[in-house]
Amino acid sequence: MEKIVHKYLTDTARIAHVHKRNTLDITCYYIYIFFYKIQYKLDKRGLEQLRIPARSWEDRRTGVDCDFMNIFISIILTSLKIPHSLRITRYSADHWQHVYVIVPDNRDGYINIDAVVFPYGYEKHFTDKMDYNMSLNGIHVAVLSGLNSDLKTVVTDVGLSGFDLGATTAYHELYSIYRHLVATQKSIADNPKMVSHIL
Repeated sequence: MEKIVHKYLTDTARIAHVHKRNTLDITCYYIYIFFYKIQYKLDKRGLEQLRIPARSWEDRRTGVDCDFMNIFISIILTSLKIPHSLRITRYSADHWQHVYVIVPDNRDGYINIDAVVFPYGYEKHFTDKMDYNMSLNGIHVAVLSGLNSDLKTVVTDVGLSGFDLGATTAYHELYSIYRHLVATQKSIADNPKMVSHIL
């Protein structure tokens, strides 16, 4: 979902600013109203569909799942530089069932934008949740932490060589891979913007 948000960010820049209001709460309310009017329909069982904004808009009358709404809502919030997270929840099942957007407010709480429920701000009681913080500057990059022997061991270990890292067991080739990973890690740590555009 985050990759789609950042890939199609410019496609919805103009519509994002239509929703901008004087306060965070009113801005979120107008975003909620806009998406609440779109027909909601669950994806087919066992098939998860992630739509790009243009396709989502085309399907707005026949119905779209909560994933679409939250991709689109996240695109708007990202365009407006409003920090937010995706909240993934479950209720009675043993798998994740729903997703919606939460926006930190100025009162140490949050505003939830769940356009499939009424009224605005209502949050259905869940049995479990997982919040995923959306980046406003590009997708998150997992930076390897520490320049210790753990990375070196993983790369050069005999059990991994010649299989996961390519058809080589030569220590000097594996050590070259290790040095490259360390150099890449250092470059990203020194200048995170160099990877902020990568999808």
